[in-house]
Amino acid sequence: MFLPNRDEARALTGREDPNEQAEIMARINPNCTMVITSGKAGSLIRRGEQVLRARIFEVDSIDESGSGDAFDAGFLVGMLMGWPLEETVQFASAVGASCTRALGCHDGVFTYEETLAFLSQHCLDITLAVPPRKSENRDPSRLEADLRLPRPPG
Repeated sequence: MFLPNRDEARALTGREDPNEQAEIMARINPNCTMVITSGKAGSLIRRGEQVLRARIFEVDSIDESGSGDAFDAGFLVGMLMGWPLEETVQFASAVGASCTRALGCHDGVFTYEETLAFLSQHCLDITLAVPPRKSENRDPSRLEADLRLPRPPG
């Protein structure tokens, strides 16, 4: 599992588009579940060839500090509980959104029960996204360049 935000994924791949970022990073481990969070733009989730885009829950936001970490914690809960990917994203997005309701990184964060209660009344827009087309002539040796990996000395 890999949970970078869009800026971190850009630093690794040199690409702006989260779909392209995920495609490049998936070459390392195609079965890895990747979630690229993009703040108010939502998130992109990729597991194998399945690619989802999720919007955000609209809440009265005061401070976005810690919301990505709260999202990640919620995502881990869903994965550990064995929930389907869509339910995991719903839960994670609710926890991330809840964090923005107060100043600081934890005062607004829902408890587990509060998150379930919130989800019983709200539904997140999650859509199936189409992964970028794989180039037939893609050179596997380009992975190092695409990922901006440091070159070995010598």
